[in-house]
Amino acid sequence: MVLVRAGQATTTSTGGAPTIENKTGADCTGVHGANNRTLDLAALATDELIIAQSSPLYPTQDYTKATVGGVSRITFLNKVYDEFFIRVLYWT
Repeated sequence: MVLVRAGQATTTSTGGAPTIENKTGADCTGVHGANNRTLDLAALATDELIIAQSSPLYPTQDYTKATVGGVSRITFLNKVYDEFFIRVLYWT
């Protein structure tokens, strides 16, 4: 599988169908409408696609990810409102 993100290098995944997690901004830590809200997921692989409000997000520009205590933590660098629909797709 090849993922192409506008303005980003092409990345390749060897996995099949992605794992999909549907969340909302209310699932994030922090205050409604704030920057740097975080979302914890059980596990992310090296290839992920994060979509918020129907727009793809770009690593390092819109979000960062880190492993904290065995949990994958996404930090959204832009404002996240509680009603935002967030879809995370990742390949293992």
